[in-house]
Amino acid sequence: SRYVSLCRWGYLVGYLSEAEAWELITPAAQRLQQTFASWTELGDNYLVGREFWSLAETRRNGHVYREAYQRLLDDPRSPWTRLPWNTGLGSPSNPSGR
Repeated sequence: SRYVSLCRWGYLVGYLSEAEAWELITPAAQRLQQTFASWTELGDNYLVGREFWSLAETRRNGHVYREAYQRLLDDPRSPWTRLPWNTGLGSPSNPSGR
């Protein structure tokens, strides 16, 4: 998930074109789908990984990440509640799956 974020940020600041970002993101997202069984499992794993990355940062602002995670799970407008985990992702050359 960190890799996907880095690709998104690369696109947002102009280092990657949209097509390049999707080409990098799609296989990583497909791998996440194969590795985890649900949005909940992905989110739990992300929070644990963040704690290992920096326990000090987690102590300082981990509550912000836990609250955001809970909103992703609970908010009916969240993509995590609107999109099933196994949503088709298409291929890098066709990221929309259409």
